[in-house]
Amino acid sequence: MLRCLAGLEEHATVSGNWQSVEWNKARVGLVFQDSLLFPHLSVGQNLLLSNDFARKQTHWFDEVVLGCQCNHLLQRMPASLSGGEAQRVALARAILNSPDILLLDEPVSALDTHTRHAILSYLRTLAAGGLPILLVSHDLSDLSVYCPSLVYIEAGRCVFYDQTQKVLDEVYQHSKSMATTRFGLLQGPVVETHPHGLVEFCCEGQSLFAEYPFIHNEQVALSIAAGAVTIDRELNAASSATNCFVCVVLAVKPEENGHFLVALGCGQTRLYARLNAIAYTQLNLQTGEQVAARFATHSFDAT
Repeated sequence: MLRCLAGLEEHATVSGNWQSVEWNKARVGLVFQDSLLFPHLSVGQNLLLSNDFARKQTHWFDEVVLGCQCNHLLQRMPASLSGGEAQRVALARAILNSPDILLLDEPVSALDTHTRHAILSYLRTLAAGGLPILLVSHDLSDLSVYCPSLVYIEAGRCVFYDQTQKVLDEVYQHSKSMATTRFGLLQGPVVETHPHGLVEFCCEGQSLFAEYPFIHNEQVALSIAAGAVTIDRELNAASSATNCFVCVVLAVKPEENGHFLVALGCGQTRLYARLNAIAYTQLNLQTGEQVAARFATHSFDAT
């Protein structure tokens, strides 16, 4: 798909509305999983070369290098880079060429969690500034946190396309391949910062806590896996250690391993909890019942 969008495939058929574009004149930034850096040039030389051939000369070299966390790699040769380091350099090189659109194939697959989130957050900043970005990934958690809309492709066919939460709802309802990777998405503004990187944010009118260095008034999106959520009927407020999110039981689905997947909702927000048979029997949950979803402040994947 990315090769077609980049104009690299000789024959492609479009079904539906299509805006006529002279692809040979479009500046497309395409980043595959392989970095494809020039081996005889240093990291800095690779990046400067891309910037030199940009359509318009920019003065944001340092900004891109810092945003892709390549500032300490400039003197290195490509052969000495780890897989994650090479990915960051390849991404920075594509951005520095001032593309009209950026097409990315698993661009952060080799990065550690902290660096991955930092890079994805930077990409979201670029997108907010007007750079169209199409990101292909098998990590639905990352995509849901950083992308406002999703296209879900299964067996080479577009199955769902909509706003992120709507696509997640459809995927979880209809796709068997996602049975073990359910997670919820919590979004809202930071209302207060606390010591040691703990922040308080508001989701659906409820206060929640997360261990991330966000700033006051920042809009955040956080995903949480079903296995990190527990359920009880005590609706007391959240603490600085454990969150309490009051919601309603939407559905309960038995799984093949003897566990039960519970879908929870509050307003537009959806959460999931995976309970073992003992916990489910003790709770005796009923659809429409109000419960408390509990999860630790460090349980999130976040921006």
